[in-house]
Amino acid sequence: LQSFLGLLAFYDRFLQNRATIAKELYHLLERKAEWRWEQNHREAFQKLKDLVVQYTVLAHYDERKPLLLSCDASPYGVGAVLAQLDSDGREAPIAFASRTLGTAERNYSQLDREGLAIVYGVSHFHQYVAGRSMTIYTDHQPLLGILGADKPVPQVLSPRMTRWCVKLAAYKYELRYRPGNRHQNADALSRLPMFTTEEEPEVPGDILMFEALTRPPLSADQVARETARDAVLLTVYQAVQEGTIHRYQSPEYSPYRSKAAELSTHRGCVSWGTRVVIPNKLRRETMALIHSGHRGIVAMKACARSYVWWPGIDADIEAWVAACSTCQIHRKSPAKEPIPVWNRPTEPWDTVHLDFAGPVEGHVFLVVVDAFTKWLEVRVVRNMTSAAIIKELRTIFATFGLPRKIVSDNGAALVSDEMKTFYRNNGIIAVTSAPYHPATNGQAERMVQELKLALGKKGKEELNCALARFLFKQHTTIHVATGKTPAWLLYGRELPSALERLKTVLSAEPVRTESFTNARELSVGQSVWTKKFPQGKGWVPGVLERQMGLRSWMVNTDEGSVRRHTNHIRQRCSAASTQQEAKTPSPVWDLKIDQSPTPPRAPSPGEDTPARADASPQRDSSRPAAFPREPASAPSTADAGPFTGTRRGTRARRQPQRYGSND
Repeated sequence: LQSFLGLLAFYDRFLQNRATIAKELYHLLERKAEWRWEQNHREAFQKLKDLVVQYTVLAHYDERKPLLLSCDASPYGVGAVLAQLDSDGREAPIAFASRTLGTAERNYSQLDREGLAIVYGVSHFHQYVAGRSMTIYTDHQPLLGILGADKPVPQVLSPRMTRWCVKLAAYKYELRYRPGNRHQNADALSRLPMFTTEEEPEVPGDILMFEALTRPPLSADQVARETARDAVLLTVYQAVQEGTIHRYQSPEYSPYRSKAAELSTHRGCVSWGTRVVIPNKLRRETMALIHSGHRGIVAMKACARSYVWWPGIDADIEAWVAACSTCQIHRKSPAKEPIPVWNRPTEPWDTVHLDFAGPVEGHVFLVVVDAFTKWLEVRVVRNMTSAAIIKELRTIFATFGLPRKIVSDNGAALVSDEMKTFYRNNGIIAVTSAPYHPATNGQAERMVQELKLALGKKGKEELNCALARFLFKQHTTIHVATGKTPAWLLYGRELPSALERLKTVLSAEPVRTESFTNARELSVGQSVWTKKFPQGKGWVPGVLERQMGLRSWMVNTDEGSVRRHTNHIRQRCSAASTQQEAKTPSPVWDLKIDQSPTPPRAPSPGEDTPARADASPQRDSSRPAAFPREPASAPSTADAGPFTGTRRGTRARRQPQRYGSND
């Protein structure tokens, strides 16, 4: 009684008025109550049993809901409850099972009895749990480490338990532990088992149903009987025996007259050579025999030519195969039509082909191919939507212009109303290929293959780098269809590449001979002033180290080597020139002027002009010349020899009055 009431308590949520009905039974379990099973107790017990098995408690099996199998064992029985988990988290029972233990099974240890309960529950509800995942509950925790689906079979284990592990391996389950006070449903069944120890009946195997034959196979006797009933063939049979077949001029006898020399009779049948002539009534049955296994036209004709014949048999075979729906459904595709050749455009970006490639590493690529130049543009898009396509096409068309025609497949994003509106607003003709026929858009499909192949070979290289490398190679590689590179057809020139540099080395670049205005003559080791950056204020001294370009030098300064343009470099006097400048008199107002001027004297013929002691040194071509002093006397222009110094005027000079002197 306690086990039964515990079972009712587990399903209390499904049982209406359970406590009220079981009130009389609970009185029997009171400590000081006298045990007397009377009529009111029997009626309450029967009501509770009816309440458990009514439709409001038992649920219909639903393969979409999780399966739960609760198993338990007692010293004299095992029980199992198959339930499913409702959306509100309640366990709705589907079926109950229990049986008593046999004589040998009662001697099992508690571990083995609990394992037997699990094996019994799985076997009993095999039709429900086979091929489905389920959760098995037990109140014997040691079984989790032995029969758990995620646990390996222990090396030291009884043969009985090993067999059970192998048997349970065929099911997909998760074994969980549930305390006994929450396991009343299976516990009650194990304590109130059905009084049977018989083995569970085997699940009946599949029964194969064969269609009964309506008649025996075609035989010679059957052909002879139908020949006697066929008016035309009976006449032919008699004419062949009498040799008078040529007398029958009706159209139905024409096929037989042409074969009169080869016709014969045997056992009531007409034969053409080794082939039996089939009467009209048996021709459909004969055709079905020839077409067994759904042979094709050629195979059926080959079979018929070995056994049977009637006028027009070849045409009948062809019509039979054409009318067979099974043969037509599984028939091979017809010969492929020649691949359509698009009219070659006459200018770049007249016709453009679109397609998607990927996903590759989680990225989808929009592939755009120009049909004239074979120029390829690939853009990474986050998703295959019309908005993403339009965004990328606007960027591409801003560079190359609007095409006249765009060819694409029937992808949802490529034929949407949004794309049609975009095409219409820009005056673009949209052409789509036939569904499931990618060869129509072969330009883009081929580029998709090349793109996937290139990205598959990138190894550890970044995706963007690999994509850029692939596009550059495609733009600079001669296409077999055009004989030129896409870059040449689009821009009229080749894109410079690393290999292009070899041509530059082999063919020396012509030296530029044009002159530049105000070109500075600079050389390595020359002392210069260079602009101070980044402030750009002031100049710092330095020495030229090496020339970096036509107008670029490396300058060694106190702050290190810097690169400067010639516009930021000016010449600086050398140390010798600087010392000479130190000997030069102060400004003109500090000079000591001789107050008794001596008129200039022209040198006599043959007399050399004396060298000036205070003359400046010869000017270095690499730095500015020092400020020259005036010569003491000017030679005559008529008698003087070649003059290489600085030429001065010969006018008379008057000394200025200084410091307000009136003398």
